[in-house]
Amino acid sequence: MRQVLALWLVLLLLTGCGEKLHKQQSYVFGTLVEITLYGETEDKARRVTDQVLKDFDAMHQTLHAWQPGALEQLNARIATARPNQPVEATLTPELAAMLQDAQRLSERGEGLFNPAIGSLVRLWGFHSDTFEPRLPDPKAVEALVKAEPKMADLHIDGVKLSCANPAVRLDLGGYAKGYALDLAAATLRREGVRNALINIGGNIMALGSKGGQAWKVGIQHPRHAGALAMLELHDGEAIVRGELRDELPRRLLRLVQLEARHRAGPIDDQRQVDGRALRTGQLDGAQVDGGEHVLPAERDVGVREAR
Repeated sequence: MRQVLALWLVLLLLTGCGEKLHKQQSYVFGTLVEITLYGETEDKARRVTDQVLKDFDAMHQTLHAWQPGALEQLNARIATARPNQPVEATLTPELAAMLQDAQRLSERGEGLFNPAIGSLVRLWGFHSDTFEPRLPDPKAVEALVKAEPKMADLHIDGVKLSCANPAVRLDLGGYAKGYALDLAAATLRREGVRNALINIGGNIMALGSKGGQAWKVGIQHPRHAGALAMLELHDGEAIVRGELRDELPRRLLRLVQLEARHRAGPIDDQRQVDGRALRTGQLDGAQVDGGEHVLPAERDVGVREAR
């Protein structure tokens, strides 16, 4: 599963007697999701968190990269395209907006963020409920690189999409969790919730505070028990998880998306590039490598080399 590739950001909420905390967990997007509210009645907290988790589940079904759903149907349709013979599809308004936003981010990141390389992700074994590290057929990788699937291959007009590149296969795994954070924050605010912490497998956004104090988040050490560091999150701040290093054979974790445009294969040196700030609505998410940064949601951090 993809979460084996992530630096798990473990929530360390210090809860004392009498604190008005409501926590609710679920398993969505292939990872553990936890919603924590402060200062709400039990009935309201349960009702609101139920709605957020219901929205997450619906999004998961829609955007799943390899199980039946709207995105898989769209990918199957695109796969029948031929050069100069584009296929057309009708999208839901929400999916059309997400794909247009992902196009904008891909262009802004000069193609380093590329959700159109789902076929490459699949070749490396990531489109499976049980991840099995493997090296793909070099000829298959070469063919995909030559076909240059990219978000610019999608032409979207309202809810109508056309595409003439059958190599395009959409995988929104690098986008959906940030979008889900924004969706949850909007739902909570609409329901009058001012203080909450949303945790989607280590992708975390804070609203308000916990009894006037900043939310405290611990970053788990990648190879040892216990926290590597403790961070404080204030209203509107978010962190997006970084990547573990040297955990999988052949350094597969530095494979896809950030280097696929150039290499489409394992990176043999120790350099790792964090993604350009990938903004999804309110969240201008900066990747956190080892917990070095906690950034306001609107801040753009650009590209840096991890130390």
